Amino acid sequence: MLKSHPTTLLFSLLCVLSLSSCLKDEKNCLAGRTNGGISVVIQPVFNGQPVVSTKTFKDTVYVKFGATKFPGYNLTKYEAKFVAPLGDKEILITKLNCGAYYFLVSCQDSASGQKLTGGASFITDRVSGTFNISIPVNVQ
Repeated sequence: MLKSHPTTLLFSLLCVLSLSSCLKDEKNCLAGRTNGGISVVIQPVFNGQPVVSTKTFKDTVYVKFGATKFPGYNLTKYEAKFVAPLGDKEILITKLNCGAYYFLVSCQDSASGQKLTGGASFITDRVSGTFNISIPVNVQ
């Protein structure tokens, strides 16, 4: 009969705990969530020009966590919303973790007043840093 040594048991327990926390981190990374160290700067672009957030329609990005495909225009399917300050050409998204995201951009052409939309998926395994993404938008 084999006897277990206390050091062996402790080592085995530490290995199991390390493995389970690693799997948890990978799962969170794939799902994507907030409270992380990643920032994404979204710039909507229409006909090759940046779209500026106006008084009548502030540029907005809706975020779907854990998605790489367009979830549709039903905004209840998105978990977060970020709005550009008046006059800005960019929407800042902060505190993301590593993972997969789908960004839906909604804005307005200042010349015609038409609503514009566009989207893009974003996947990263990094835990910090800033990413700049230009997203083409078109008349909806």
